[in-house]
Amino acid sequence: MKIKISTIACLIQAALFAPSSYAVDSIDIKNNSGQTIFTAKIYGTQDGPYTESNDKPVKSTWNLDSNSRTNILQGLSYWAQMLKPVAGQSPIIINIGTYNEENASAGSSPVEAGPGLAVTAFQAMFQNIPVKDEDLEYGAHGVINVGKMNFDNNTGPWRSVPTGMDKLSLPAIIVHELAHALGMNTLIVDENKNPTSSPANPKMNDTALYAWMVGLRDDNDKAAQVGQSIWCSVCENPDTDNVFDLRKDQGYFSGKNVTEVLAGALKGIPVKLMSDDETINTDYMSHSELKNSLLSHQSFRNYMAPMEAELAMLQDLGYNLDRRDYYGSSIYGDNQTIQNDNGYFKRNDAGTAYLSGEFNTATLGTGLHIYGSNNTVYQNADLLTSGEAGVGIRIDGGENTVIIPQKTKVIANGTNGYGILVAYGKEHRIIQQGTVEGDIGAAFDFGSNILGSESGLKGSYIDTTASQVPDELQGAAVESYDISGHLKGKQAAIFANWNSWVKQFNILNGATISGDIVSDYSQKDEDGNVRVTQINFGKAMNTDGSASDAPDENFSFTYNGNIRSQLDTSNIVLNFAAGTTSLNGSHLLLGAEILPDATLKGNSTYKVASGNALINSGTLAPGNSIGTITLEGDYKQTQTGTLLLETQAADYDSLVINGNAQLDGRLLLDVLPDYYQSNWQRTTSELLKVSGSVTNAFSSVSGQIASPTLTLTSRNTGSEDVFYLTRSAGAYSQYANNANSRAAGNALSNISNGATPPSGDMTSLLRALDFSATDGSDISRALPKLTPEVYSMAANNSLNREHQLSDMLLDTGKKVPAGEWRSFAVPFGGGFWQDSNAATVGYNASSYGILAGAEKGSERFDDWTFGFHGAVSGQKADAKSPYDATAKSTAVNAGLHARYAVDETEGLWLFGQTRLGVEDDRMDRRIYANGYSGRAHGKWTGLNASLNGTVGYRFKLNEMFSTGPFATLDYTLLHMPDVTESGDNALKVSGSNLNSVRSTLGVSGDYNQPLANGSALKTSLRLGWDKELADNGLSTDAHFTGYNNAGMRVDNSLGKRDAMKAALTADYSLNHDINMGVNVSSRLFRSDASSVEGNLYVRWRF
Repeated sequence: MKIKISTIACLIQAALFAPSSYAVDSIDIKNNSGQTIFTAKIYGTQDGPYTESNDKPVKSTWNLDSNSRTNILQGLSYWAQMLKPVAGQSPIIINIGTYNEENASAGSSPVEAGPGLAVTAFQAMFQNIPVKDEDLEYGAHGVINVGKMNFDNNTGPWRSVPTGMDKLSLPAIIVHELAHALGMNTLIVDENKNPTSSPANPKMNDTALYAWMVGLRDDNDKAAQVGQSIWCSVCENPDTDNVFDLRKDQGYFSGKNVTEVLAGALKGIPVKLMSDDETINTDYMSHSELKNSLLSHQSFRNYMAPMEAELAMLQDLGYNLDRRDYYGSSIYGDNQTIQNDNGYFKRNDAGTAYLSGEFNTATLGTGLHIYGSNNTVYQNADLLTSGEAGVGIRIDGGENTVIIPQKTKVIANGTNGYGILVAYGKEHRIIQQGTVEGDIGAAFDFGSNILGSESGLKGSYIDTTASQVPDELQGAAVESYDISGHLKGKQAAIFANWNSWVKQFNILNGATISGDIVSDYSQKDEDGNVRVTQINFGKAMNTDGSASDAPDENFSFTYNGNIRSQLDTSNIVLNFAAGTTSLNGSHLLLGAEILPDATLKGNSTYKVASGNALINSGTLAPGNSIGTITLEGDYKQTQTGTLLLETQAADYDSLVINGNAQLDGRLLLDVLPDYYQSNWQRTTSELLKVSGSVTNAFSSVSGQIASPTLTLTSRNTGSEDVFYLTRSAGAYSQYANNANSRAAGNALSNISNGATPPSGDMTSLLRALDFSATDGSDISRALPKLTPEVYSMAANNSLNREHQLSDMLLDTGKKVPAGEWRSFAVPFGGGFWQDSNAATVGYNASSYGILAGAEKGSERFDDWTFGFHGAVSGQKADAKSPYDATAKSTAVNAGLHARYAVDETEGLWLFGQTRLGVEDDRMDRRIYANGYSGRAHGKWTGLNASLNGTVGYRFKLNEMFSTGPFATLDYTLLHMPDVTESGDNALKVSGSNLNSVRSTLGVSGDYNQPLANGSALKTSLRLGWDKELADNGLSTDAHFTGYNNAGMRVDNSLGKRDAMKAALTADYSLNHDINMGVNVSSRLFRSDASSVEGNLYVRWRF
């Protein structure tokens, strides 16, 4: 079968020329797998013919520059990545040349594919249909002709909508033109040869139809056939039965895949025979006429890639491609409510399923495309793309509502990726509760036009080629965008281009926005007023995530980006309805208003259009603590407005108005926590600076401070208000619970009211105290921790140790026969618990150590035993509330002792001892108050001395039991040198001596039980009443290091004077040479303290 075509039937005719022998640039275009799909041969003016026209060879008339070549190859690469070749497929050769017409075209020779069916050479290659050499044209399977047009000569990554304004997008045009070579073409001729001068008489080819034509249907759903006459509104419409009726021009392309995608919304992909001027378009239904389609022949086209239905059309033409790699899902119908559970992810290697959670990488891929109108769509599944110019959700049509639930993620983080793109229509609504991210998070952009601005630009109230803007564009592109989720964009979080009006953004509680907010829309209404974009902060949220008109008093939002425009002016008005908003950046605005229930904070520069103002009817509070708001423009504060300015000792908030100010309401100074010297002051002229005129004045100027120690006052000087802070002499001591704490409070007052300001950690402490609980309770708890009182705890603990050593020697001693030596070793430990009271530091203490020595029975003095002893011990004491400190001590003692007894079981007995010692001590104090925390450490070496004498008498009641009274007098001296602490708010503590004289009156009893083999068990019980005879107090002087004027004296009691001491000893005599035993003792009947002490001992003769 020979396919007969005329010169009008196809863009590029078949010709039987041999391949050119000229040298041309040959470039391979590969797919992602590295396989060469196309070989592009670029012909220059010196490279010979690349095609033919009217049976004559055609050469390039001008040379393509490098950028144009790059853009052509970019368009070819789009198809190379998408279309899957058959096994063993050779590269498809494309000749690319230039001509002088203001046009561009592409075509591929027809190849016989079966009875009555033709395909292009491109199709044949992709579908394994044999292509003969005679089917090639100058050795190529197809040709691209590039005319002299105003192309955008910039190169770069793809974009989802055209951006060239007056320039044409060459990559997109190449995608369009190559679709014809891929088979979107017709074999139709006009029997009258010249349809522009006589009634047209178009007719289907008599021999064969392209695969595209096989899918065409007329107004009456009748399929195209070879040889059919085509009827139209301006055609001759011959009287014949074999008719393709397009008098209504409602033809369409239909196929299995197209039907699946359109899902009943349309019969098929619309096609047109007629042009807009009611003449026949001699491309004869070779375009898809989906609205604004890249593959259409419409004057306005803002798609850079085919829609899903058009990819489905290629599948129906026999191409192998993974449509789901480029579209997650599409909605072409109208008036639907859809729960869309279709996600968009990376495809598996077989192209049969998504890999959930992995990002799709296709260029110009789209997760969800909404083509229809008046739909409500819940996007329940994630849409994830990292491909170049990928889009999460593209919205066209009109009056669609898109809801992104809280758990849904829509992310397009590839280069020029858009999380959401609103590309056409009016009065769309978006409710975002989930996550939207992209190179631009949410874009509102009709794009320019791939054909350039001369062919027309469209947008909200914009149609540059129409006498009247069509109804579908008479409205805001987006009526409302309600955000309570996370919106992020690297280039911008929100971008509204010059052609897209968003009526309002509602920032709701829970929203986070990362990236700039940009609006370049500046159109005015018929009255000359700017069509305003409202950004509302603090509206309450309905249960469906949309904004209500009610205020949300719990609203809280922080934004660290810029609100800007590429223009000199802006259409944005900020409205703060309720709650607290912190904006930190530079903002170009038409105006702004803070309503009575709202607070605006942050560090920002606001530029407000002339004639408008930043209106404050609520609270304006510069900074997020201390900060500055600069206003380039006018400021108006109403009667309900408050200018809340914060101050610290050196820094303070500023409102800088480079414009005029109209004042009312109040100025309120909030004094923040810091250290303030007495008589500190701040003036309103420091806080508020106005370069222009000031009208009226604040109705009230006042300050507020939450402090138990500082008093804030103000005075008007006539030209400004001055605020003062004062601190009384008893600012801290007034909250003391006792004299010792009062001394610490007075020391702090001396520091804070001194001529030299405090520094370092003292400043931090005073700041914490000055801004603690206003009832002074924090100061009451802190003052004891600042005193040196805990040093009395260390002294008391050392005194207990010395008493314990004396008691152990008394309880574990034994008469030694004349001339014999006995040695002993006594490991010991103990615990002591002292309660706190007004004058006594409570603590819990523990001790441990070993006492050892030797004794000898005197040969010179009958019945006397003399000995020496030494001890090594450690103690630890932890102070109880309200103190927080730990004292540790390591002591070494050495001494002499003697005892007298004629008979251990009866008669007079005497005991005496003396001892000297040295100890290394450490004190760790912890200080905390109202968030302040500090530690101070003291170290010193102390000395101690003890002298002890005991007299007693025993009555022998029988051979095993004896008892009798005893009396003891014990003197102990403890010496502590001066101690200079290190650390936070350290003290210098003056040295002191502690003298203790303890008397004990008591009774003791012994029970001896002889055992077999010469051993014996002796049990002893000693009960004694202890009484402290010396002064039971300790005075300690100290001052804060570096502050000699901040001294204090504290007086502490070491506890109750009286206590009963009970000691129980069990002694086992293994034989004449070895004794071992255990001793346990405790203080009884002392209401403020208790103790348990114990030791083990062993004695042996040598």
